[in-house]
Amino acid sequence: MKAAAEATIEAAIAQATKDPEPTVKDMFSNIFTSQKVG
Repeated sequence: MKAAAEATIEAAIAQATKDPEPTVKDMFSNIFTSQKVG
C-alpha cells in the first residue's frame, strides 16, 4: 500500500510540473476523496 501511495504522489508531482494549477487540485482532491470513501 505504501508503494502505491508513493507512486500516486510521484504521479501527482509529475502531472503538477506539466500542468500546475487545476491538475494539482484535482489530483489531491481525488486522492483525499478515495481515502475518505475507501
